[in-house]
Amino acid sequence: MPEMRAVISAMQDRLPDPRTFQEADWGNSAVPSSNVYPSGGGDSSEPVLIRAARGAVDANNHPTSGPAYWFDSDGLLRANFGEGATVVNSAFAPWDLKRVPRRIELFIATAPATVITVNSIEAP
Repeated sequence: MPEMRAVISAMQDRLPDPRTFQEADWGNSAVPSSNVYPSGGGDSSEPVLIRAARGAVDANNHPTSGPAYWFDSDGLLRANFGEGATVVNSAFAPWDLKRVPRRIELFIATAPATVITVNSIEAP
C-alpha cells in the first residue's frame, strides 16, 4: 500500500500556489515533444511544446530540480516535473467540455514506474 500512496502523490497536480508565484523566478523554453521523457536523449526535432520551469536541467535539457510544466499549443498540460518525478499525459479525449488524458505515465528519476490507462470516466 505505501507504493500506491507514492504513485498517487506523484501523480497529483503540482501547479504553483498563486500566492507564492513570482513570474521572474520562471523561465520558458520551446522544446520538442520528446523533452517530456526524462530518459530520452537530446532531440533536434522542431520544438512544439512550451516548458515553464525553474531550476537546473541535465545535459539533455530535462529538469533535475525545481518544478517544470510542459504545455502544447492547445494549452494542454502534457507533463509536469517535481521532486524527482515526471508525469507525462497523452491520448487526450473529450469529457464534460474538457480534454483529459487517457494515458498517464510516471517516471521516478529516469526510470518508468507506472502507466495508467483510463478506459472510462463517469460523472457521479
